[in-house]
Amino acid sequence: MALSDPDTLVHGGDDGAGRHSYAYRPRMIGAATRVVLDTSAAEGALEWTVGARSGRLRLKDITRLRLRHDLGQLGSSSYALLIEGRGTPTLRLGSTSRTGLTAVKDHGPAFVAFLAALHAALAAQNIAVRYEAGLPAWRWWAMMALGLVTAAGIAWVVAAAFLSGMRTEGLVIIGLALVLAWPLVETLWRNRPGSYSPSAPPARLLPG
Repeated sequence: MALSDPDTLVHGGDDGAGRHSYAYRPRMIGAATRVVLDTSAAEGALEWTVGARSGRLRLKDITRLRLRHDLGQLGSSSYALLIEGRGTPTLRLGSTSRTGLTAVKDHGPAFVAFLAALHAALAAQNIAVRYEAGLPAWRWWAMMALGLVTAAGIAWVVAAAFLSGMRTEGLVIIGLALVLAWPLVETLWRNRPGSYSPSAPPARLLPG
């Protein structure tokens, strides 16, 4: 598979010989990411390529998987799997590829299929992995606090506008706040911190 060809990045799946691949492009211009889950040998491994860098991570060296919802451009949604392992940089797999300034290509089915294959391989080898959902608790609570402070500030501005007789301006502020707040509210809801079972990843963090 040539990673320089954007059309090849939609492909992924099992080749029938114990190798399951997935690839995506996080930015319109820049390095693509490709991973191949190899379970054909007694010791499974994850082969990865990010631009010019590549490596091989044994499944038994994987320490943590994190599922996350990311907010894209113009409120678009993307889902991500973060893979952490000993001696390997954190690998990020996204459910969409960037194809233009505002355009994305959805790889939802291939993303879910690779996710299922990886979880099944880890469970089959009884590997102790931390399965975490959403954002780290400290980050989620910080975002929640910031959101509440921002909401309080907007409410104060709206109240001041109405008390000053500027009803139209107040309504405009309310409308804009609702439009801008909805994607952030969804992100906070989907990224609630916690753990999950490899046999039952949380539906709120999966495309579809």
